[in-house]
Amino acid sequence: MISKDKTYKTRAGLDVRIYAVDGMSGEPVHGAIYHPGAGWSLQSWDERGSFWAGAEKSEYDLIEVKPRIKGWVNVYFSSVNKTKQEADNWLSSSPRIACIPVEFEEGEGL
Repeated sequence: MISKDKTYKTRAGLDVRIYAVDGMSGEPVHGAIYHPGAGWSLQSWDERGSFWAGAEKSEYDLIEVKPRIKGWVNVYFSSVNKTKQEADNWLSSSPRIACIPVEFEEGEGL
């Protein structure tokens, strides 16, 4: 379900603004797509964000842009383990050997 509280791009990577999600049945999502060099064009989508209802895929389908999270990871070991369980077994209070900046999409793990 498309929400006005989330951020979207088109499948082709164009910026999108969502104005309403309660339009007439069939295409209840109303908004605009930004075309570089040309500006904003009004568009509508079905409740799932499909540009062409019933079609497989369109370059104008809505794709949610999830927030990116930035942080730092401390590295304490220089060994590589075959499983997470093996890695967990090596936890200790050893001095840090690196501090690495990371960026990941919300929900990707950590």
